[in-house]
Amino acid sequence: MLAKIKGKEKIYYSAVFATNRDQVVVFDETCQKLVCIDKWDKKWSLNVMTVNFDCTDWKINTDNFKCLWDCKNIFKIVKQQNYSSQMLEEAKNIQQQIKPTEWNKIKNQNDAIAFINEVGDLHDAHLVFMKNYGDCVELFFDTTWRQYVKMRFFKPTTNTLCEGDVYFEASLYVDENHVEMQLSDIGYLCDITLTAENVQFDLLFEEKSVIKNCTFDFSFDNKDKQFFVDVDNLVKDSSSPEKNVIGTCAKENPNCVYLFYQNCVHKFQLDFFANKNNRLNDEFVKKIDILKHALKQKGLFLYEYGVEQRPQPKLLFKEKISKFSVYSFKYLAIPLLLNVLIWLIVQLANPQMKWYIFFIMGIGISVISFLIFIMVVLFNRIDACIYVYETHIFCPTGIISINTLTHATIDSKSITLFLADKSKRKLPKCKNNQLLFNIIKEQIKDFGKKENSMRQQ
Repeated sequence: MLAKIKGKEKIYYSAVFATNRDQVVVFDETCQKLVCIDKWDKKWSLNVMTVNFDCTDWKINTDNFKCLWDCKNIFKIVKQQNYSSQMLEEAKNIQQQIKPTEWNKIKNQNDAIAFINEVGDLHDAHLVFMKNYGDCVELFFDTTWRQYVKMRFFKPTTNTLCEGDVYFEASLYVDENHVEMQLSDIGYLCDITLTAENVQFDLLFEEKSVIKNCTFDFSFDNKDKQFFVDVDNLVKDSSSPEKNVIGTCAKENPNCVYLFYQNCVHKFQLDFFANKNNRLNDEFVKKIDILKHALKQKGLFLYEYGVEQRPQPKLLFKEKISKFSVYSFKYLAIPLLLNVLIWLIVQLANPQMKWYIFFIMGIGISVISFLIFIMVVLFNRIDACIYVYETHIFCPTGIISINTLTHATIDSKSITLFLADKSKRKLPKCKNNQLLFNIIKEQIKDFGKKENSMRQQ
């Protein structure tokens, strides 16, 4: 097992000797002692990214805990630096044998499962660009947890991905000479698939600079460290060697630039668009043009990607609803009643105590708490919408595919949808409940006919 580690001074490779959900045991930057490192820092940024998942010969190999040695308290031992010299020598021998490569192969289904877990199912990952060259397609994902994912699929046969898509989750299936990645997009609810003969990947850390005012500068010196572009250490994209590509940005209205370094990506991003005449955005685009010109003088280029528009299913119905977001009343009522009961017992046990103390401390506090609760209920509403498309229904409770519906019923409160797996889903009540019901019934009519014909056969 091999990982990239974000150290204090540099990013380095280390063999992994133990891992669980939150920590790993690896070498420090000097590769002279074992250390225990948290996978995430306090700002929810990754410190560790595993790029090789092989641990078949480890003594402990479970879903939640893996260790090279038969040592269940390995994390405590390493933190206290109480490991034996024999363990250290064995670890050094393994470290000397590692040969990091730019691209890492996913050889089997176990690797595929481990990879998908490592990249968080690509949940809410943005496909920044997709490049085709030769018999290979390369994907570049920007995630929401400061990790970048590069994937290369060789000899692709099916590809329905689009640049600019944001995916809900992903799954990967690997067999001999066959790879299939399936992604779900909550905005379109369609089958998104990429199949090929084999796949490789690379994981990159994020180094981010956020531009918050119009005084920014893409300088090539140390005067402005926040926006300093270290040209000498930029990594040329091996997929486009003839163009010396060292980064990427959108063709039209770019709001960020990605620059590639060894094991990390430097991201310049404009976070504020709400300004008069969109001044900041225009200024940012001008600065990107300046950066492109400065890079071009050094023979370097940015890959400019275009956002491909995936055809969206026809919207048939849209209704705004308000939904109360509160906990069950019993979680408030039980403590308040106990408070009244306790003060009543205290009052009866102390006849000399004035009764107004009971009314203030027992009943008074409970009444005030109840009124605050009612105010929270009235003002803490979630505004949401029900969308009915040709292919699916999108509502606050989730997404329901039209193809899974068998029939629907309506009562005074809501619409109940019955699914093919015999489960039920209720839609929140809206002003046009009957109209919504009729549209849903019309949409599932064809599906019901097909189901009845199949039963007759």
